[in-house]
Amino acid sequence: MSENKRVIKKYIEKKDEGSYLPLHFEVGEGIERLDIEYSYERVKQTKREDATFAKEQATLDFSITAADQCYLGSSGSNRAHLFFSSTESSVGFLKYPIKSGVWTITLGAYKIPEEGIEVTYTILLTPKRRRLFKGDTHVHTNRSDGTLSIETVVRQARELNLDFLFITDHNNFAMDTNYFNSEALTVIPGMEWTQYKGHAGFLGTVKPFDGNFVTHSLNETRRKMTEAKNHQALTVLNHPFCPDCPWEWGFDVPYDAIEVWNGVIAERNERAIEWWHSQLCDGKKIPAIGGSDFHRPGLFNSLGVPTYCVYAWSKDPEDILLAIRHGSGYITYTITAPKLDLTCGEASFGDTTDVNRDIMVSLSQLKGGEEIHFITDKAREVETVQKNCTELERVKRLPNAKFLRVEVYGIYGGTEKKLEVLSNPIYFEEESD
Repeated sequence: MSENKRVIKKYIEKKDEGSYLPLHFEVGEGIERLDIEYSYERVKQTKREDATFAKEQATLDFSITAADQCYLGSSGSNRAHLFFSSTESSVGFLKYPIKSGVWTITLGAYKIPEEGIEVTYTILLTPKRRRLFKGDTHVHTNRSDGTLSIETVVRQARELNLDFLFITDHNNFAMDTNYFNSEALTVIPGMEWTQYKGHAGFLGTVKPFDGNFVTHSLNETRRKMTEAKNHQALTVLNHPFCPDCPWEWGFDVPYDAIEVWNGVIAERNERAIEWWHSQLCDGKKIPAIGGSDFHRPGLFNSLGVPTYCVYAWSKDPEDILLAIRHGSGYITYTITAPKLDLTCGEASFGDTTDVNRDIMVSLSQLKGGEEIHFITDKAREVETVQKNCTELERVKRLPNAKFLRVEVYGIYGGTEKKLEVLSNPIYFEEESD
């Protein structure tokens, strides 16, 4: 039997009628979804002469409790298949992460025949696996200064085929976005902490701090950002070089990532990328992210422009946040831009690997004619993609570099090549003997 399949058979006697019977099963680490199928001879068929008669002989109810004792819900006897995950579960059951440990099915023996009955539970565990998810990390609704309701924004994100979406209204605590989660789209709470001296994203938590949002000094700002981190928020310095609302508190504050690409590509983003690159050259490891800063539909303010693409183990909010925090991905102008991967064995974006190993750079969804920039702290190597080329692989070994990151320039919205893809780095260090 597969390690991701469990079968539980339980014989229920007449004397068990009217009782609740616990059935335990083990779930290991790294499971994304749990499916349970159960069957028993609920209806007994008998034949008499030339007629067949059916009579309900048993009724078994179902409920389930997760490994951490969280009760997920209950069902009568009218379903034969149920499923559970952090983003979508069967109707009537909580959406909940599949945590490792001992889970419990509670069998409700409502009606049992005199001779007893056997029920079979088949449990299927779907492991997490590394794959690419695309989303928007910076979105406003009419809960602050956006024009659309969260319901409308979520619908548009699904129509765009985004995989995840952060709601980041200005200084407003997020609603419980779990309600909007589905197999198609993960909606994650956040806030854009908005001050006259700059904006910061507090991502992944409904309430990142207690009390008022206002700070009057650098020390108060540091304390507020530390409080947000202590509340498990991923902290991002948003559009730090925007001429209208730049980040003026300085960079000696507790943050996890920097938004180098905000909305359409413009000078504010080019300055942010230049600053970020200089920090990488100085040996710092700062994840870069991008977000649309969407407020209302318009030519220069579109949902998913840019798109943040992350390699994560699932669409569970915790896995998406972990990937962003690690820098496990890249930014693209739109969701349909070229796809990119950097790999070195099991190492990829945001990881550190031996400087003397080969790095595989893989690109797809190319149109031909793009410029690929292979960028280190030492140099920028440029290659033009051949006409009609749709996929490209290159192997790089960079024994003197601190990191490798990739930029792709293509033609969209005009006749000049503009930044279309910007990746986080893979970092290098020399392994000691």
